Formats: sequence, structure tokens, C-alpha cells
Amino acid sequence: MRRLALWFTVAEDRQKRDLDVPLWLVQDRTGRFIPVGVEHAACVRITPAGDSPCPIIAQVLVPATVVGQVVLNGQELPEGTHFLRHADLVELGDDPFWVAVDCDPDETVYDSAVHPAEWTCGLAGTVLCPGDSLVICPGTAVATCGALYRRDAWESARKTLKSFHCPLCGYTPGRGHWAPPAPPSARSLPRLFQVVTRASRRHDMESRVKP
Repeated sequence: MRRLALWFTVAEDRQKRDLDVPLWLVQDRTGRFIPVGVEHAACVRITPAGDSPCPIIAQVLVPATVVGQVVLNGQELPEGTHFLRHADLVELGDDPFWVAVDCDPDETVYDSAVHPAEWTCGLAGTVLCPGDSLVICPGTAVATCGALYRRDAWESARKTLKSFHCPLCGYTPGRGHWAPPAPPSARSLPRLFQVVTRASRRHDMESRVKP
């Protein structure tokens, strides 16, 4: 199973929310932007991409009301819709948001009416039979997979191979969940650079609106 997630920051702590429906980035009472599931026409909207081909996973809509305040991976975004990929960073004012893909294998039972006929398990080397317990590989953050494996062969490989991964796509069990880097400390060089960069953006934005 592949699920989309939106990471954001609350009181310097990283938090994650499922991105299975559109989310709007709205200012709370403290002035920080947070994701909400209620439509706000004048706010930035992040939407799952649905059937869009990999590696596109989501879209961000920048309305005219916030032009000059939204940055994607260090580049200021103009008004309109923009594509997002795994681990992309969207900054709105001083608040960072990341989009990511979480990958977990599904378990099911082989059914020839549902699954490919005469499918050979790439780990066991045997043809799957009705009633076999299966694991379906979810793929990686940049590509789907869907390969079928006998569950016993999958679990055995996980326990006996130090660097077990799906032979078809490279998915590694236990490494399917991405997380953003921890916030830099207040006195670190990255944090100081971040503060200076954001102050410069605010100055540029204020300069644009002055008569």
C-alpha cells in the first residue's frame, strides 16, 4: 500500500498527516500555518495527484493572495498549480511542509480470478496456487511495483538476508517511511542561514507592496 503524507511543524516538533484529501494551509491564532481539510479559497492548497504518473505525487495551488510567500525547494512559486514529488519542501512564510510517500506491503490470498495466472514467486521459485498467502510489494517512493510473493518466502528472506529487498523494484521492508530532517538548533549555521533567508524573503515581499 502506498499512502501520501504531509509533514509540518508544530512548536518545533515534526508532525505528519495523511494526504488522502485536499488540504489547505491556514494561519492559526499564533500566526503559524497548519493544514486543514476545510476549504479556504484564498489559501494555499495541496492536493494528492491521484492517477498522475510517478514521480508526481501531489499538486500545490498558489492563489494570487500569497504570491511571493510560497517557496518550493528554494524557488519562489508564481501563481498557479505546481507539481510535487516525494520529499519536496514547500515553505509558506516561515513554515515548512513536506510531501512524502509511505510504502507498506499488503497481504492477501492468491486468487487466479484476481491475480495474474501462473505467476512465479521470485523468491520461492514456485508457481502460485489458489489459497497461497501472499505479500504484494508496494514499490518505492518513485515507482509502484505490485509483485506477488509467497508470504513464507518473503518472511524467510527478511529474517535471513541482511539487505533483503524486492528483486524487481528495490523496496526494502522497514524502510518505506520517509521523515524530514530534524529542526536545526537555534544556534546552528543551517538555522542562522534559514533565518536570514526568510528575513530576506519577507523584505522582498514587503518591498513589492510598497507604493
